[in-house]
Amino acid sequence: MSELNINKRFGNKVREYRQKHSISQYILADLLCYTQAEISKIENGKKDITISKFFYINNILKLIDFSL
Repeated sequence: MSELNINKRFGNKVREYRQKHSISQYILADLLCYTQAEISKIENGKKDITISKFFYINNILKLIDFSL
């Protein structure tokens, strides 16, 4: 699986969360300590994020269950 596909799939999860909770990119950006532009890039799969930032976002939003 290519890196772009992973970024896009994660971005789609972030967008789904945001829309499900009826919050704007600006509010989500504030919650995650990002800018609105960065949230847009994440949602569109255009921003590479480190594994630590992936887990940071995931821990706050609870997008993917990693429990065993």
